[in-house]
Amino acid sequence: MATYWHIIFFSLIGGIFSLIGGILLLKSKKSADKLAFYATPFAAGALLAAVFLDLLKEGIHEGEGDTVMLAALSGVLLFFLAERFLRWFHHHHSHEEEETANKSLIIVGDTMHNALDGVAITAGFLISVPTGIVTTIAVAAHEIPQEIGDFGLLLKKGMRRRNVLIVNVLSALATTAAAVLTFALGSEEVLPIGILLGLSAGFLLYIATSDIIPSIHAHAAKKKLLDVQPLLLLFGVLVVGLIINIAHDYIDAGHDHGHEEESSTTHMEQSHGEAIEIADESLVPTLELELLDDNKQGYNLHIETTNFTFSGEHVGEEPEIGEGHAHIYVNGEKISRIYTDVVHLPDVHEGDKVRVTLNAHDHSEFAHDGEIISATTTAGDDHSHDAEDDHGH
Repeated sequence: MATYWHIIFFSLIGGIFSLIGGILLLKSKKSADKLAFYATPFAAGALLAAVFLDLLKEGIHEGEGDTVMLAALSGVLLFFLAERFLRWFHHHHSHEEEETANKSLIIVGDTMHNALDGVAITAGFLISVPTGIVTTIAVAAHEIPQEIGDFGLLLKKGMRRRNVLIVNVLSALATTAAAVLTFALGSEEVLPIGILLGLSAGFLLYIATSDIIPSIHAHAAKKKLLDVQPLLLLFGVLVVGLIINIAHDYIDAGHDHGHEEESSTTHMEQSHGEAIEIADESLVPTLELELLDDNKQGYNLHIETTNFTFSGEHVGEEPEIGEGHAHIYVNGEKISRIYTDVVHLPDVHEGDKVRVTLNAHDHSEFAHDGEIISATTTAGDDHSHDAEDDHGH
């Protein structure tokens, strides 16, 4: 489970550590330019891999697919409009104000960018530690060349080297501030995690496709179809893709081989992405649903269980038999996870099929005899007031 220490440590890596390129620029422009040349295409590949191989996939797992994809599209459009506004604001200053305005815009833009990086990093950690680490790597990779550019622009505007460093360090702390705030809200279930992941994916996708990739084309060697930068982009995809697989296989799974050896005493076997098998018959939860008409909109779902306790305060921790939360599916689409036994479903209509699964703290489904422990009922059905679990436990 991610903690505040995870958020603070990794957001500092995504923010402060990324200043390494700018600091190098203060000492040697040639070395900084060389670092940016190699880091820029790698960052594009890292961002694309993080978006398509992790953030969107996890977002769809956490929320409804259509909603997450719409959030990603909204993220791209929002950041496009934000950048458009900054450019418009820049061109509507008088000549006398231009130098001061340019410096302010660079600083404000960089601070906003860093804050959004913090939101993206925390969105990953709200899902799992591996997803958070992958997002941090992608963010840090694109921030190194970004900070070189910001340092260079401020130096060209006449700002003293010491002031450039101080301003950028303070700006980088926005990453940690935004990350901690997002984690505080996300841990209390205030933020819809699927939508947050979609928006973060849209932000990182916009950075990769509108900023970094065009700069690669602009610096491409003439009369050459393939040079080192496209190869570095592909290398970035490969490296982050491998990190995603390794992180989820070994960190999420908690070294499954060890758990399998202990299953006879813990009554469960687990590996990442698989159900948690409850072997002891006396510990198997039962599940019954009541779907009652709401007098204003939709239905109210009541969940009755035995051998199971809702405990949202432990989400993300190691799984414990008989504790966790529930996932709700409507007509086969996951719509939410809940941490209580009563929930209002405003968008459920007569004839819709509602299915509920019991899930551990790490979101794995509980199972018995190889079958997922779940219950299904139909809205408006005469039997919806007494829907027992699907497997008769």
